[in-house]
Amino acid sequence: MQYAIIPNKHTLELSEMSDIHFVLAHRVHESEGYAKFFAESKKYKLMDNGAFELDKSMDLLNLLTAAEIIGADEIVAADKPADPEDSFEMTKQFIEDLKDMEMINKYKIHVVPHGRTPTEYVEYYKKCVKLEPDVIGFSILDLWKWNPRIRPYTVNQLYHERLMPASIEYHLLGLDLPQEIFCYGGVPIRSMDTSMPFSKAYHNEHLFGADTGRIPKDAKLDEHQTRLAYSNIRTLLDICHDYGHKGMGVSQI
Repeated sequence: MQYAIIPNKHTLELSEMSDIHFVLAHRVHESEGYAKFFAESKKYKLMDNGAFELDKSMDLLNLLTAAEIIGADEIVAADKPADPEDSFEMTKQFIEDLKDMEMINKYKIHVVPHGRTPTEYVEYYKKCVKLEPDVIGFSILDLWKWNPRIRPYTVNQLYHERLMPASIEYHLLGLDLPQEIFCYGGVPIRSMDTSMPFSKAYHNEHLFGADTGRIPKDAKLDEHQTRLAYSNIRTLLDICHDYGHKGMGVSQI
């Protein structure tokens, strides 16, 4: 499993430790330094649509402009976490618009199913599969926030019921507990993203330390916190690389 670090504009250098980059589209427009850093990087770049941070997806033209500025390889299609029906229609329209613009093959398209219950989630997941995306993201906003065990349980069920086509890649959008990575034994999760190592370090905690809040948007880390963030990232990378495909079962959470 590959790890994509989510940095703010003050922790960009540490994000070079990641396997791939996770770029927030709205910050490309907000910060010249942020945009320049990712534009100059040669690593694979997954660009998010801002739905979590902005409460709505960035409009298509601004999203494509941000993608062009940084040279994105993959973009997250428009979605609406609180409304599965509207979210699916937005995603479908996003794909149709890219086809009409003859840009559907310029980037890998990453779609995100949503649901208010596990059953509804699976329903919209199946609909998203029929869109034939390049990547499907399993969002932390749905399954995980209800119960920490539901996302790995649901993903494992989808895999064992042969509902995860090999033609699609899979990504974990967000991570609150490093232990969750142990739960995907044999499941082909390509990658995941999180800012957790920074959040833990900002609150002077190691990766497996006490639960903390998120790091503020533009927070700076002092020397001690920076060393702690480095250690936390290194530990999480080791977990992703060593256990990302081996796994230890859902009961580990």
